[in-house]
Parts: sequence; structure tokens; C-alpha cells
Amino acid sequence: FDEKLVLEELLESVKDEKMPTHLAEVVVTSATRLFLLYRDEDLIKSSLTDLIALGEKRNDENLNFGIGEGIVRVVFGQEMSSGKSVLDEDASSDEVIDHLIRTWTTGIGSDTKISEIEVGDTEAYVRQALEQGTSLCRHVRPSARAAGCIYVFTILRYVETLGAKHNPDGLPENQQNPSSLAKRFSGAIQPNLRGCQGAFSLLLSEKNDFTQQLAARGLTSVYNLSNEKLREEMVSDLVRSLTSSKSKLTASRVAGD
Repeated sequence: FDEKLVLEELLESVKDEKMPTHLAEVVVTSATRLFLLYRDEDLIKSSLTDLIALGEKRNDENLNFGIGEGIVRVVFGQEMSSGKSVLDEDASSDEVIDHLIRTWTTGIGSDTKISEIEVGDTEAYVRQALEQGTSLCRHVRPSARAAGCIYVFTILRYVETLGAKHNPDGLPENQQNPSSLAKRFSGAIQPNLRGCQGAFSLLLSEKNDFTQQLAARGLTSVYNLSNEKLREEMVSDLVRSLTSSKSKLTASRVAGD
């Protein structure tokens, strides 16, 4: 039984846009659940590359959230309850994102023992997934950028939610730091958060309303997972951005007068 060959063929089949979304979701879920039990370094790295590359081929938000959840399984070797269910087709972007977050918050981490997550190896997988995901956020195709936004958001939200649910420092609930789990992956998370911030910031100007809203939520997750120094840098960046925008607007008005 050649696991690598089977996975490659399964994920290759999803690239076919003729494959119905519901079937593609089943294939991705089935393939990535292999990693809940089978943790081979080379297979994990190659499968992450294949999964993230699907964002260039499939323009489907539902499928891309399924792929995002699959990426979490591959990276952490832990199940992630699906945030997808039937929603009103007229639901706003905010309503859809709120629904996903509520479902993930309920399902993530309830059965996860943080001590069972191999931190050393996982650092490399987190780093790879975030680097490839943020790179996709800068793709020339809007649909690929949207997919990258979904993948990066899903990873960060998973870590943020686990950090809030598990309190390894034994702090009272009102003093718990939502980034507590991030400390366990500081070698991977912190160096990549600036890249995530930059990617999400660029996506705030997307024409697609859903991508805009998700990028804004992504920036919140970046802030929550950041250490104090990075938070200060993020606030400074925001102040500079607002000041620059105000100066340009004032100059435009003066020129118009």
C-alpha cells in the first residue's frame, strides 16, 4: 500500500473542476484524515503543498474551507470539526464567518490533548503552511487570493481557539491569554505573523466582500496571537496607514480646490 501515491492521486482528482463540490469535499476530508494516525514527515510536507495548490484550481468557498480544515488535520494531526452546514443563501459575509467561528469554537479542542501534539515537527509544518498560504494570497487570480485567505485564517483560528480552550499556565479564566498555545509554537507562529498581517492587509482592498471580511477577521487573529512587541508594531503600522490616507485625501481636496 503506497500512501503517498494514493494521496497524490486523490488530491490530483480534486483539481478537476468538473468534480462536484460535495464529492471534492469528501475526497479532501477522507485523504486528510489519514494524517490523524499516519505521521510521515515527507508525506505531510508534500501533501501540504498539494492541498494549498488546489487554491489555484478550484474557485469554491465551501470547498476551500474544507481544504483549510484538511490542512489543519495534516499540520497538527488532530481532527477539526467542520464549520460548514446549510446556511441561508442570502446570509451576509459576516453571518457566514460568525457561523464558522462559532462551529469551530464548539468543535475544536474538545478532544485535543495539547501534550499529544509534537511541537518540534509541527513547527516546520505550521511554517510551511503559513508561508505557502500567504504566498497564495498574492496570486494574480482573485479566486486564488481568496483561497489563500481562507487557508491562513483557518490555521490561525485553530491555534487561537486551542489556546483559549486550554490553559497550560493555570491562570484564572479572566486572566487567560488566548495566545497560550501559540507559545508552544513560537518558533513557527511569531516569525510568520508579520507575513500574515501583510497578506490580510492587502486583501482588505479586494472587490470580493467575503474575502475583505475574512481578511479583517484574520488581522484580529494575528493580533491575538502576537507577542507584545508585534502588537505594538501592528498598532504603529495602522496609525501610519491612517495618517498617510488622511494626508493623501487632504492633498487631493486641496488640488481639487
